[in-house]
Amino acid sequence: MYEIEFILKETAKIPTRQPESVGIDLFANIDNGGFIVVQPGLSASIDTGVIAKIASSYVGLLVNSNRYVDNGLLLNNPTTIITSANRDFIQITLRNSGTNPYTIFHGESIAQLLILQSFLPIIKQALH
Repeated sequence: MYEIEFILKETAKIPTRQPESVGIDLFANIDNGGFIVVQPGLSASIDTGVIAKIASSYVGLLVNSNRYVDNGLLLNNPTTIITSANRDFIQITLRNSGTNPYTIFHGESIAQLLILQSFLPIIKQALH
């Protein structure tokens, strides 16, 4: 089993994983325990307040949280990769593709982090 450590800001909620889920829930870390309203057609960058300490033979992929897909709130960049070189707090940019404003509160799950083992191939040039 792989263990992962997170560095947290004082106000951040530690990521969690439900027993039946492969994804680790990441939560909104909004100043003063507040909220952000994402208007239709617009995006918002939301801090999670966490740094994932991922081992060099693994990679983290950010994916949509199932609870938002039905509401039209999706990751702005669906191919965000986190590696062992990442030393920044994870930011999640969500785009509201729905027709209604959506409010995200401090501590609310906003995305999932999948941890996958990566294979580091040796690159060679092929001969014709």
